[in-house]
Amino acid sequence: MLIAACCLTASAFAQDSADVRTPWRPVVSYIGDAAGNLSGGMERGGGYLGYAVLGISYNGEESGRWRNGGFTLTGGWTHGCTPSESWIGDLQVADYIEAGNHLFLQECYLWQRWGNWEATLGMQDFCAHFCFADAANLYFNSSFGISSALSCNHQLSFFPLFTWGANLRWQPSSSFRLQAALFDTPIDWEDNPYNLKWRFQKEKGANMVVEGEYSTKVGTIVKTALIAQTSDWTVSIQASAEQPVLETDRHSLRLFGMGAVHLSESCTHPLQYAFGANLSGLFFRTGADVLGLAVTNAAIRWEGGRFRNETAVELTWQWGINGHFYIQPDLQYIINPSGNGVQLGNALFSALRIGFEW
Repeated sequence: MLIAACCLTASAFAQDSADVRTPWRPVVSYIGDAAGNLSGGMERGGGYLGYAVLGISYNGEESGRWRNGGFTLTGGWTHGCTPSESWIGDLQVADYIEAGNHLFLQECYLWQRWGNWEATLGMQDFCAHFCFADAANLYFNSSFGISSALSCNHQLSFFPLFTWGANLRWQPSSSFRLQAALFDTPIDWEDNPYNLKWRFQKEKGANMVVEGEYSTKVGTIVKTALIAQTSDWTVSIQASAEQPVLETDRHSLRLFGMGAVHLSESCTHPLQYAFGANLSGLFFRTGADVLGLAVTNAAIRWEGGRFRNETAVELTWQWGINGHFYIQPDLQYIINPSGNGVQLGNALFSALRIGFEW
């Protein structure tokens, strides 16, 4: 019923856009995963989890009424089982849409552009602007979306708890971009069940981030970011790189690597890194399918100062059906799940995703 309603809404907007070139756009997406832990971890188990987003955006560049500006307003709904919490026990979280049952305001921000400068103000997703690699977005494991070394050591505005922030970006050329932002600390679900309460928490402070990005004409992208927590002035450094190595009419092969380090002697998770390869057009001449193989490793400090590595090897394949729907089976082998601080057996996680986005 939800998907049908989203399709009708999106179709209505799409027809309007084609006729009058309206700057208004629907923001509609749904992800549903049938997932389970086949062996190892805490216990075997399976179930369903989902994540829906519904909202609206306005892009003033298309109408001229609000020149070079706009806004986005969206809400999110997460529901279903929790594989990592209930069955696997891993730190990095095997399925990034795992969040429990919540209905919440997700994004509410304004943006404005002046020449080479652009500012964004409001409730927004940290990962949509900073510390991400496009090629890594194919994968289910949360560490490919945001490094676990960042999510465990900084209270950032990312799924599913979003908060307010102010960004300023400067792009003097097509190959270089520099941006900086200040993000507030999210309020926990217990005190803010629908993400409608906003207040600065002096004891928790805020997060400052500065990131530089360099890209080349052949598709190489390199990013480096510095993140600082104002409550204790702890610092993390994150970097990522993407490189296309094969481009034909049918196939493309893209490599990526990313990692983050938290510069504090007392933290329990100081280092995470990941790398992988995506091959498009393996089974379909249209290039609508992408096969990916990637590895992420998290170094975790246990009692006594000794380190233990949690490693996830992920194999996934995504098939885009008609530009809006896609199907994606996923398989992960998780070595030394370490989210609970106890010794657990290696886990085998599998999932089948059906997604829709407009």
